[in-house]
Amino acid sequence: MKHSLVVSVILAVVLPAALAAAGRREATASGEQPSASSSGSFGVGVVDGLHLTGTPIDVDIETYRLGISGLVEHPLSIAFAEIRAMPSVRRSAVLVCPGFFRDEGVWTGVPLRLLLERAGVRDGAGSVAFRSIDGSYEQTLPLEQAMSEGVYLAYEFNGKIFDRRNGYPLRLVAEGEPGAVWVKWLGEIEVRRE
Repeated sequence: MKHSLVVSVILAVVLPAALAAAGRREATASGEQPSASSSGSFGVGVVDGLHLTGTPIDVDIETYRLGISGLVEHPLSIAFAEIRAMPSVRRSAVLVCPGFFRDEGVWTGVPLRLLLERAGVRDGAGSVAFRSIDGSYEQTLPLEQAMSEGVYLAYEFNGKIFDRRNGYPLRLVAEGEPGAVWVKWLGEIEVRRE
């Protein structure tokens, strides 16, 4: 009797979680995006076609400035309106969070190369760091990759400005890199040595 009670409890607790995880893997492998209800313990929802991850940062767009510093001739502090007025690209790209979800659509933003050329990258630079507005998250790319056409600072997804939960006002798009590299709530870009 005691043994069957233990087995029943294990089945009641473990089996649903295992089935949910299996369903999530199945949906991801087939290219479908799991909905908030099928996301299991990962606990993400979807807003405007993008999965929610990370803790949103409140941004006062009137005082927001994107900083570009480090090994540059001309450090920059750029307002969001100025970024949106720059020449932009619209590219279809897939953000993949391996094992969890895929977000596919058209991203609009400013090529990073344009901003780095404006800042004037100095000799000896070898990498570029991207930091969130509050400094809590950072990723780095080699300079050569950062200057490629597949790296840009997006402000729209499928024609809509990002929701505050999706990285408003700017997020890095790094095509071919996993989603963890696509820094959201972007506030600072720093050019560094190798």
